[in-house]
Amino acid sequence: TFYEGQSLKNSACYGNSGVRNYDANENDMIAAMNMKDLELCYECLEIRNPTNNNKIIVKVIDKCDGCPPGGDNIDLTPTAFKQLADLNSGRVEIEWRPLDKCPN
Repeated sequence: TFYEGQSLKNSACYGNSGVRNYDANENDMIAAMNMKDLELCYECLEIRNPTNNNKIIVKVIDKCDGCPPGGDNIDLTPTAFKQLADLNSGRVEIEWRPLDKCPN
């Protein structure tokens, strides 16, 4: 699914890990996911849609409060989501993996 608007302004990761906050917007390649202790804050993920093989890289900046514990539920900005699937798709199956380092 995707998220936008005010949800981007109050990220759970802001102020965490000593990393300076930035003004996230709907055009950024960012994500929110279920995290107990914000352990994935500012980590990058490669996400793949196995149906069409489209891949993206996003930075995790927020906790997905509506996502059930465990599983592969990740909320993306509309810009990131449309690179994987049509926005009208709603929920799509994905595969993801953390990257050792975020690309520049």
